[in-house]
Amino acid sequence: MEETSRTTSFLPVSFPHPVSSKLDNHNFLVWRKQILTTLRGHKLQHFLSETSVLPSKFLSSDDETQNHVNPKFQDWEQQDQLIMSWLLASLLTRMVNCDTSAQVWKTLELYFATQVRAKVTQFKTQLHNTKKGDLSISDYLLKIRNVVDLLALVGHKISIKDHIDAIFEGLPQDYETFIISVNSRLDPYTVEEIEALLLAQESRIEKNIKIADLSTPSLAHLITTNRNGSPHFNYRASTRNSNFRPPTHSGNGMQHFRGNFTQQGRGRHGRGSWKGNKKPQCQLCGRIGHVVMQCYY
Repeated sequence: MEETSRTTSFLPVSFPHPVSSKLDNHNFLVWRKQILTTLRGHKLQHFLSETSVLPSKFLSSDDETQNHVNPKFQDWEQQDQLIMSWLLASLLTRMVNCDTSAQVWKTLELYFATQVRAKVTQFKTQLHNTKKGDLSISDYLLKIRNVVDLLALVGHKISIKDHIDAIFEGLPQDYETFIISVNSRLDPYTVEEIEALLLAQESRIEKNIKIADLSTPSLAHLITTNRNGSPHFNYRASTRNSNFRPPTHSGNGMQHFRGNFTQQGRGRHGRGSWKGNKKPQCQLCGRIGHVVMQCYY
């Protein structure tokens, strides 16, 4: 009667479908999650813990002498062996020294713990060394996210702050003002907000670069025309046969130029000088006291 009551009250859970992928050296965390979620769904996760209290095999010394096994122990053993069989079916290596599912589980976690720690170190270093460089902001942010996902996959999920700090660490100097502005806000940003702001900042930087390029005067135009727009100096002209010499300073501080060049409106060739109190103005940099040929700014 007791045996009948025990049989009707206990229905062991079987696992007809094996884990989708067999355990190897690269998928332990994914495999582990599949095992745990399945057992939790059946409220059987305690079978994997060696600290859980097991029912006694014998309730008394007389039972042990007569080999009367505790019915609850028989139920536990039946369920445990079904779980162990299911685990072993998903392993490439058989664990012949294990007698319970908890022993199998502990052996696997000890074996893969070192590999997991090594991968965490590897991915954290990779995250630290990721730089924007020549990447677009979109590609750079995607690269950061990929490494963050790899860390989560090996059980090391980083915080939002650490994710944002990793993004900022790899940005070039052009984004320094942006970073200071973000860090000055009291309310923390989400990763998605930072990514959206960076995409907008990239557009502004590119726009400013284009504006700067358009506003920069042509060097060739400045050299070949004077204030009135008439030809003045030809920077590309050969000076191999010229007698041009660098300017020298006289005692009164005025600059004189030696050469065999023609100064428009200043008479003939030969020794020439800038006369009067008005000093020449450079057509390239706009400074007073030298001309384009002597410009060093």
